[in-house]
Amino acid sequence: MKPLTNIKTKLTELTDQLRALSPGRRALLLLLLTSWVLMLVLYVVAWQEYHTPFPGFTVEPNGLLTPFGRSCWARYQLEEPLQILHRLVSVDGIPIPSNRALFHLLRDEYAVGEEAFFTFELPDGTERTVLFPLVPWPALDFIEIFLVPYLVGLILLGLGTWVFWSRDDTASAIFTVFSCTLTLSLSTIYDLTGSGLLPHIWIAAISLNGAIIIQLGLLFPLPLRWLHERPKIQYLPYIPALLLLIAGELTLYTWPTPWTMVTVWRLIYALNIAGIFFFLALQWRRMRHPPSITTRRQSRIILMGAAIAFGPGAFWFLTNLVGSPAAFSGIFSAPVLFFPLATAYAILRHRLTAVDRLLSRGVTYGSLSLVIVAAFFELTHILANALGEYLTNPFFLSVFVMLLVLIFNPLRVLVQRLIDSFFLRTKPEEHHSIRVLNQKIAPLLELAPILTTIGRQLAEHQITHATLWLYNEVARGYTPYVLEEEQPATAGLWRKDHGLVRTIESYQTAFFIQQAPYNGSVCVPLHYHQGLIGWFLLLERQTPYSAAELEYLTALAESCTPTLDRARRYTYQRERAMLLTAAFSNIPCGVITLDRQGKIIVINTTAEKLLNITASEVLGEYYLPTLTPLHSSLNQQLKIAQAENRPVRLETRLLLADQETLPLHLHISPLYNNSGEIKGNTITLAPI
Repeated sequence: MKPLTNIKTKLTELTDQLRALSPGRRALLLLLLTSWVLMLVLYVVAWQEYHTPFPGFTVEPNGLLTPFGRSCWARYQLEEPLQILHRLVSVDGIPIPSNRALFHLLRDEYAVGEEAFFTFELPDGTERTVLFPLVPWPALDFIEIFLVPYLVGLILLGLGTWVFWSRDDTASAIFTVFSCTLTLSLSTIYDLTGSGLLPHIWIAAISLNGAIIIQLGLLFPLPLRWLHERPKIQYLPYIPALLLLIAGELTLYTWPTPWTMVTVWRLIYALNIAGIFFFLALQWRRMRHPPSITTRRQSRIILMGAAIAFGPGAFWFLTNLVGSPAAFSGIFSAPVLFFPLATAYAILRHRLTAVDRLLSRGVTYGSLSLVIVAAFFELTHILANALGEYLTNPFFLSVFVMLLVLIFNPLRVLVQRLIDSFFLRTKPEEHHSIRVLNQKIAPLLELAPILTTIGRQLAEHQITHATLWLYNEVARGYTPYVLEEEQPATAGLWRKDHGLVRTIESYQTAFFIQQAPYNGSVCVPLHYHQGLIGWFLLLERQTPYSAAELEYLTALAESCTPTLDRARRYTYQRERAMLLTAAFSNIPCGVITLDRQGKIIVINTTAEKLLNITASEVLGEYYLPTLTPLHSSLNQQLKIAQAENRPVRLETRLLLADQETLPLHLHISPLYNNSGEIKGNTITLAPI
């Protein structure tokens, strides 16, 4: 019974989580689930197609020959090879309206080793009948056309799912949709030219890819400024995409003619090419004119990943657009992984600890592994003729391993420096110092030790006389804090509507102030979720700050901002709690709070003086011995207040130490929690 109870509990939790999702997130989740189901279906169908007799060619859904194939395929062995404008119309006199009909016919009626007459039609109406033998599907072609794109699609879909669960924003949502459409457009190619089960899925996915990548380029890694004023512009690329999708679905078979499909598909390819180049151009612009160091770095990573990923695909699209149709190779799909990896890294890097270091180390060891493997095979190839059978001698392998051990570490250090210079925003040693600083300040709650630690870090880089300004909710403005113990305190308050504050808010990176009274000083803004929480202010010095120092300061500020915001909020809450405690202790009325068991849990200073007791004596003790002198029926009145769920007011006289009596108003009020349940009582003593 216990396992069933656990399963039921897990299902209930999962149901609650799904109900908590917004409609947009539910739609994304449905898209992901549908994509995973389709991938499973595609694998089953592809396996059936692989075991179906192969005639030596493949056809599109409307029967047109595809450009797939190598010279060993039967269609290319003819004296006049069949071209893509040939359209299959019948097999042994049986009409073939689509490639799905061909798939069922070959699977159900024919076997490997048999022959069949295939009749093809040309655009001018002439026909050509050819006898082809039926052979098994070539394993190498199956790997290239289906298996490689399918495995790439699985990785893409996995990355999209990872991003979906890791982050909830517009850019991540678009990336998830793009992962699904790109996955399906790659994985359904084999089905498109074979069994023909899901051609409509391929048309929809390939048509939307161009529009999605344009939208992703507009929004990521940072939305273009004019999108805030005209956000609907980002959806304009979907207009031609949807029109091409509809045209593609209509011309998928024979409307208006079978050959119209080629023109529509070329237009779809043109949209994809435009999307790729538009995306690359926007990333180049962001890299050249970035609003922040983070944006520049993200754009550089995405630009490199997109160029590697889409380069082969763009070449294939261009070939099909301006030249004769070319076959899609699985080789084109493998580099596609660089784009989602780069994009997912850029999206999630701020949510994963030390992801820069992990990624740079992974790239380093991965590249070294490729170099070592390539060097080994190249060396064995060169020495094969000279050494012959001695090449497999253990002595040769031992020498190779020894040389590998000797050169690996120096080579690793060299490659690591090159990789770090690309992946890390600052120099490796500066990045290390920032990481160490974060480790020191992360456990701290008090603002003072955090500021002292940051001040020492800046002093190690010859940056002194820095002031930190943080937003203070009590003062409703930005107040200064010094970073060095010997530095004199600074006074001042800058409101949010001040011109200088607005100027600082418009910057994302360190900049030189050109406004009085800090003309020539360097300001490093601290932006967090809710906006500008403060800034570092470095007064002008004799030696101007270099660009490298400004970049270091920006990186340090971005890294320390979450900790500073937490400490700022903690300081505010602590000061607020102290003010409330002071106000509670000094109000002219005595206040005593009891829990449900009648134990005293709170007593203020006024009540201590009136009752001539101390808090340390009565806290945690039962109330009757202490409070019975207040009123003979106090116990009964407390029960009435709690039972009837209402306040009770009494008048009494308290006997003081000098034997005089003090008239009091005695108020008994039930104490409620957030759920409306009574958790105790509050007794107020107000002198008349």
